[in-house]
Amino acid sequence: MAAEKEKSKTLKTINKLVPDKKDTLPDMFIEICSALDESPQFQPIAHHVRAMIVEKSGHPGAGDWPIRVVDELDPPNTICWRRRVTARFDKGKRQFVPLDHPQSVMENARLLYLQEEHLQNGLKNGRFEQTVQRLRDELCPNGLLFAMIDGSSGSKVIERQLTMMMMKHRLNVIRVEGPEDAATWLYDITADLGFKPHRYELYVNPVHN
Repeated sequence: MAAEKEKSKTLKTINKLVPDKKDTLPDMFIEICSALDESPQFQPIAHHVRAMIVEKSGHPGAGDWPIRVVDELDPPNTICWRRRVTARFDKGKRQFVPLDHPQSVMENARLLYLQEEHLQNGLKNGRFEQTVQRLRDELCPNGLLFAMIDGSSGSKVIERQLTMMMMKHRLNVIRVEGPEDAATWLYDITADLGFKPHRYELYVNPVHN
Protein backbone atom coordinates (compact mmCIF):
# COMPACT_ATOMS: atom_id res chain seq x y z
CA MET A 1 0.00 0.00 0.00
CA ALA A 2 2.81 2.39 0.92
CA ALA A 3 4.56 1.61 -2.35
CA GLU A 4 1.39 2.35 -4.34
CA LYS A 5 0.93 5.65 -2.54
CA GLU A 6 4.53 6.60 -3.25
CA LYS A 7 4.12 5.65 -6.92
CA SER A 8 0.93 7.71 -7.16
CA LYS A 9 2.67 10.67 -5.52
CA THR A 10 5.60 10.40 -7.94
CA LEU A 11 3.29 10.28 -10.98
CA LYS A 12 1.38 13.29 -9.72
CA THR A 13 4.61 15.24 -9.21
CA ILE A 14 6.13 14.53 -12.61
CA ASN A 15 2.82 15.19 -14.40
CA LYS A 16 2.28 18.54 -12.72
CA LEU A 17 1.58 21.21 -15.33
CA VAL A 18 4.68 23.18 -16.32
CA PRO A 19 3.27 26.39 -17.83
CA ASP A 20 6.44 28.49 -17.75
CA LYS A 21 9.71 27.95 -19.61
CA LYS A 22 11.81 29.10 -16.68
CA ASP A 23 10.59 26.11 -14.62
CA THR A 24 12.49 23.71 -16.89
CA LEU A 25 15.80 25.61 -16.75
CA PRO A 26 17.25 23.63 -13.78
CA ASP A 27 17.27 20.51 -15.98
CA MET A 28 19.10 22.18 -18.88
CA PHE A 29 22.86 22.42 -19.37
CA ILE A 30 24.68 24.53 -21.94
CA GLU A 31 27.73 22.53 -22.99
CA ILE A 32 30.88 24.22 -24.32
CA CYS A 33 34.49 23.15 -24.63
CA SER A 34 37.36 24.54 -22.58
CA ALA A 35 38.79 26.43 -25.58
CA LEU A 36 35.57 28.42 -26.00
CA ASP A 37 35.23 28.88 -22.24
CA GLU A 38 38.70 30.45 -22.14
CA SER A 39 38.07 32.66 -25.16
CA PRO A 40 38.11 36.37 -24.21
CA GLN A 41 35.31 36.97 -26.73
CA PHE A 42 33.02 34.32 -25.23
CA GLN A 43 33.78 34.73 -21.50
CA PRO A 44 31.51 37.79 -21.05
CA ILE A 45 28.73 35.98 -22.92
CA ALA A 46 29.03 33.00 -20.58
CA HIS A 47 28.94 35.35 -17.59
CA HIS A 48 25.75 37.05 -18.77
CA VAL A 49 23.87 33.90 -19.75
CA ARG A 50 24.82 32.16 -16.50
CA ALA A 51 23.49 35.13 -14.52
CA MET A 52 20.26 35.23 -16.57
CA ILE A 53 19.50 31.53 -16.11
CA VAL A 54 20.26 31.60 -12.38
CA GLU A 55 18.10 34.69 -11.87
CA LYS A 56 15.12 33.53 -13.92
CA SER A 57 15.14 29.94 -12.65
CA GLY A 58 15.47 30.89 -9.01
CA HIS A 59 18.10 28.17 -8.55
CA PRO A 60 21.65 28.99 -7.42
CA GLY A 61 24.34 28.17 -9.94
CA ALA A 62 26.48 25.34 -8.64
CA GLY A 63 29.04 22.92 -10.04
CA ASP A 64 28.63 22.53 -13.79
CA TRP A 65 25.16 24.10 -13.94
CA PRO A 66 24.05 25.91 -16.00
CA ILE A 67 27.22 25.82 -18.13
CA ARG A 68 29.11 22.56 -18.41
CA VAL A 69 32.67 22.77 -19.74
CA VAL A 70 34.08 19.69 -21.48
CA ASP A 71 37.60 19.07 -22.71
CA GLU A 72 36.80 19.00 -26.39
CA LEU A 73 34.05 19.61 -28.95
CA ASP A 74 34.41 19.47 -32.72
CA PRO A 75 34.61 22.20 -33.83
CA PRO A 76 35.64 24.00 -30.62
CA ASN A 77 33.23 26.90 -31.24
CA THR A 78 30.25 24.53 -31.04
CA ILE A 79 27.63 24.98 -28.34
CA CYS A 80 25.46 22.00 -27.36
CA TRP A 81 22.69 21.42 -24.86
CA ARG A 82 22.04 18.55 -22.48
CA ARG A 83 18.93 17.78 -20.50
CA ARG A 84 18.66 15.93 -17.19
CA VAL A 85 15.82 13.49 -17.82
CA THR A 86 13.98 11.78 -14.96
CA ALA A 87 10.79 10.79 -16.85
CA ARG A 88 9.54 9.99 -20.33
CA PHE A 89 6.20 10.77 -21.93
CA ASP A 90 4.09 7.64 -22.50
CA LYS A 91 1.80 8.39 -25.44
CA GLY A 92 -0.36 5.37 -24.69
CA LYS A 93 -0.97 6.40 -21.08
CA ARG A 94 -0.87 10.08 -22.06
CA GLN A 95 1.34 10.94 -19.12
CA PHE A 96 4.95 11.12 -17.99
CA VAL A 97 6.30 7.98 -16.31
CA PRO A 98 9.47 7.95 -14.16
CA LEU A 99 12.75 6.45 -15.31
CA ASP A 100 14.60 4.03 -13.07
CA HIS A 101 17.69 6.26 -13.19
CA PRO A 102 18.17 9.90 -14.31
CA GLN A 103 19.75 10.30 -17.71
CA SER A 104 21.77 13.05 -19.37
CA VAL A 105 20.46 13.41 -22.91
CA MET A 106 22.04 15.50 -25.67
CA GLU A 107 19.53 17.78 -27.36
CA ASN A 108 19.09 17.59 -31.13
CA ALA A 109 20.54 21.06 -31.60
CA ARG A 110 23.92 22.70 -32.28
CA LEU A 111 25.10 26.29 -32.42
CA LEU A 112 28.27 27.66 -33.99
CA TYR A 113 29.58 30.87 -32.42
CA LEU A 114 31.73 33.06 -34.68
CA GLN A 115 33.17 36.53 -34.77
CA GLU A 116 32.44 38.28 -38.06
CA GLU A 117 36.08 38.10 -39.22
CA HIS A 118 36.14 34.33 -38.64
CA LEU A 119 32.94 33.95 -40.65
CA GLN A 120 34.42 35.87 -43.56
CA ASN A 121 37.57 33.73 -43.54
CA GLY A 122 35.48 30.55 -43.30
CA LEU A 123 33.34 31.58 -46.24
CA LYS A 124 36.40 32.37 -48.37
CA ASN A 125 38.15 29.04 -47.78
CA GLY A 126 34.94 26.98 -47.73
CA ARG A 127 35.49 25.58 -44.21
CA PHE A 128 32.42 27.24 -42.74
CA GLU A 129 30.03 25.53 -45.14
CA GLN A 130 31.88 22.22 -44.73
CA THR A 131 31.40 22.47 -40.97
CA VAL A 132 27.73 23.39 -41.33
CA GLN A 133 27.16 20.44 -43.68
CA ARG A 134 28.88 18.03 -41.29
CA LEU A 135 26.86 19.20 -38.30
CA ARG A 136 23.64 19.01 -40.32
CA ASP A 137 24.48 15.42 -41.27
CA GLU A 138 25.17 14.54 -37.61
CA LEU A 139 21.83 15.90 -36.42
CA CYS A 140 18.53 14.09 -36.75
CA PRO A 141 16.37 15.30 -39.67
CA ASN A 142 14.42 17.72 -37.49
CA GLY A 143 17.51 18.96 -35.62
CA LEU A 144 18.10 22.65 -35.01
CA LEU A 145 21.28 24.19 -36.39
CA PHE A 146 22.28 27.76 -35.54
CA ALA A 147 25.11 30.07 -36.47
CA MET A 148 25.54 32.97 -34.06
CA ILE A 149 27.63 35.69 -35.65
CA ASP A 150 28.95 38.51 -33.48
CA GLY A 151 29.14 41.65 -35.58
CA SER A 152 27.80 42.75 -38.96
CA SER A 153 29.41 42.52 -42.37
CA GLY A 154 27.67 45.19 -44.42
CA SER A 155 28.53 42.99 -47.38
CA LYS A 156 25.77 41.94 -49.75
CA VAL A 157 27.96 39.11 -51.01
CA ILE A 158 28.34 37.62 -47.53
CA GLU A 159 24.65 38.02 -46.74
CA ARG A 160 23.78 36.34 -50.04
CA GLN A 161 26.06 33.41 -49.20
CA LEU A 162 24.45 33.06 -45.78
CA THR A 163 20.96 33.17 -47.28
CA MET A 164 21.86 30.34 -49.67
CA MET A 165 23.23 28.29 -46.76
CA MET A 166 20.12 28.95 -44.71
CA MET A 167 18.00 27.40 -47.46
CA LYS A 168 20.42 24.60 -48.39
CA HIS A 169 21.31 23.43 -44.87
CA ARG A 170 18.30 24.68 -42.89
CA LEU A 171 20.68 26.93 -40.99
CA ASN A 172 19.31 29.53 -38.59
CA VAL A 173 21.56 32.59 -38.70
CA ILE A 174 21.57 34.87 -35.64
CA ARG A 175 23.44 38.15 -35.80
CA VAL A 176 24.26 39.66 -32.42
CA GLU A 177 25.94 42.83 -31.23
CA GLY A 178 27.89 42.25 -28.04
CA PRO A 179 27.79 39.88 -25.04
CA GLU A 180 24.37 40.81 -23.63
CA ASP A 181 22.63 40.35 -26.98
CA ALA A 182 24.34 36.97 -27.49
CA ALA A 183 23.50 35.87 -23.94
CA THR A 184 19.83 36.77 -24.43
CA TRP A 185 19.66 34.61 -27.55
CA LEU A 186 21.39 31.71 -25.77
CA TYR A 187 18.98 32.00 -22.86
CA ASP A 188 15.95 32.02 -25.17
CA ILE A 189 17.15 28.95 -27.10
CA THR A 190 17.91 27.10 -23.85
CA ALA A 191 14.48 27.91 -22.41
CA ASP A 192 12.72 26.88 -25.64
CA LEU A 193 14.57 23.56 -25.77
CA GLY A 194 13.83 22.89 -22.11
CA PHE A 195 10.13 23.55 -22.52
CA LYS A 196 9.68 21.55 -25.72
CA PRO A 197 8.54 18.21 -24.15
CA HIS A 198 6.16 20.04 -21.83
CA ARG A 199 4.70 22.04 -24.72
CA TYR A 200 3.76 18.76 -26.39
CA GLU A 201 2.30 17.40 -23.19
CA LEU A 202 0.48 20.69 -22.49
CA TYR A 203 -1.52 20.56 -25.72
CA VAL A 204 -1.88 16.81 -26.17
CA ASN A 205 -2.85 16.11 -22.58
CA PRO A 206 -4.42 19.30 -21.14
CA VAL A 207 -6.01 17.53 -18.16
CA HIS A 208 -3.85 17.55 -15.02
CA ASN A 209 -4.36 16.52 -11.44
